Amino acid sequence: MAKGTTKNPTAREIAEVMQLIHKVELKKKSLFLAETKNTGLFRGQFPVLHFISKNEGCTQVAAAESLGVTAAAITSSVKRLLEAELIVRTVDEGDRRRVCLTTTAKGRKMCERMKKTFDAADQRALHGFTKEELAQLKGYLSRSVMNLTGGLLPSMYGFERGATGDELDED
Repeated sequence: MAKGTTKNPTAREIAEVMQLIHKVELKKKSLFLAETKNTGLFRGQFPVLHFISKNEGCTQVAAAESLGVTAAAITSSVKRLLEAELIVRTVDEGDRRRVCLTTTAKGRKMCERMKKTFDAADQRALHGFTKEELAQLKGYLSRSVMNLTGGLLPSMYGFERGATGDELDED
């Protein structure tokens, strides 16, 4: 092979990289479970709570569409979040058919607590990376996601065709 040419990775090399990505996600899940052990918050509820906190007054339909989950999944999460007094449901005075979701003080406090936990885990996971290395990693992972989604890059709140991933920097 001539110098400067590249060879496609083997199936084993690809599997090793994907296993490492999976290990990072598993570790974040275990940190989440440890942090929420005594809160009554289930893992799938945090994205819903976070979405509502960032989109106060949104509807369940908007949350389901943006998070890419079914109406049934949102209904279940909303019910539990209501029972935990992390969100409230109100009727829109301008359109009485529209039911809006907003976070309570308790819900906002939970979001802040979980954000700190995730931010600390992210900092720990990427400790020692330079800005250039992070940009390179972000590019590789964005391209991988786009490969799996047919050119759609999921943001925290939905999917954007051909997005750069910059929307992930907002929090």
